[in-house]
Amino acid sequence: NSIHEETVIMASDFHWPFGESEVNIRNLHGGLLKQWIECWKPENTHEHAMIFEDDLEVSPFWYIWWISAMSAYANRTDLNGFSLQRATLRANQTRFSKSFEIDDSHSVYLYRLLGSWGFAPRASVWKEFLDWFDEKSRDPQYVPFVDGLVMNQWFKRQFGRGTMWTMWFIRFCFERNLFTVYANMPEKTTLAANWREKGVHYSSSFPKLDFPIYNPTFIDKRVFQFPSNPLTLDWNAEPLVELETKQ
Repeated sequence: NSIHEETVIMASDFHWPFGESEVNIRNLHGGLLKQWIECWKPENTHEHAMIFEDDLEVSPFWYIWWISAMSAYANRTDLNGFSLQRATLRANQTRFSKSFEIDDSHSVYLYRLLGSWGFAPRASVWKEFLDWFDEKSRDPQYVPFVDGLVMNQWFKRQFGRGTMWTMWFIRFCFERNLFTVYANMPEKTTLAANWREKGVHYSSSFPKLDFPIYNPTFIDKRVFQFPSNPLTLDWNAEPLVELETKQ
């Protein structure tokens, strides 16, 4: 649990040319859950943050997509944030267990399940979530399950280790009927790819990224279109037609 000096030196020596930067050093190991819960505490709803874990590689176009998406959906009240991840997992596998793919005709879609690989929670939602988490996590009997989700089993396997912050956020969003905005990049590419290195999520390293990075020579403008009524997916990654019609 001692401080890894090489990491501190590398972070401290890194030059960030786009504004101010700060290196926060923990004296004790915080773990994945604390890293997320304590990484950002917005002081107002006008703040914005994109949160990256250290095993990600991002597209040069991630930022322009993010700020464009925030602008396009600024007035929607049913969103928890924006994800750069290419989602393929069905949270509810009662009817379907295979991974899913969204047709390229949809440049963006909403999904009940968050994507934590490059995730930008809305400040207002994140502030409320932190307060909710602080209250709920004080109760040793409280378990943040959502009926029918495969994540319930994942959470059970990490009891006592406190690594799965996403289960808490999933429950929080379930209670408020909130969705995550996803980019659907063409040809199975992504704005944020994971190297799947050995650690909390993976027991052994994989030789390559989970999906190719979106980095075309020529940009198709359709990729950066944000329809007012995007495809909306339920927990099983099937279209939620009724909700789409209401928006």
